[in-house]
Amino acid sequence: MSTKAVINLINGMFHTDYPLDSTITYNWTEFEDDNLKRILADAILTINGTNAYHLEAQMEKDDSIVFRVFEYSFSHANRTRIQENGEYILQFPRPMVIYLYYEKQVPDEY
Repeated sequence: MSTKAVINLINGMFHTDYPLDSTITYNWTEFEDDNLKRILADAILTINGTNAYHLEAQMEKDDSIVFRVFEYSFSHANRTRIQENGEYILQFPRPMVIYLYYEKQVPDEY
């Protein structure tokens, strides 16, 4: 997708106001779980080198999606952790699940 389209998507979904010429970094989204099994998040983007966003598409009902999004987001935060004054800081990306099916029972927030 074009940078303008992605920035418009992020601005619309997260109610932000990034300029259309912002820089987008597409982060590596492959991680390993506790059993060393490969897990893959859909998209984690960083805008202007500072704010990260996690977009996850869901095609069918799955009550565990919230836990998977947390796991992917934690894995990203752990991979990109920073150290300040001898302490580690984890910066989680802002998550958004995009449901690609109709389900009237899905809450707006978890």
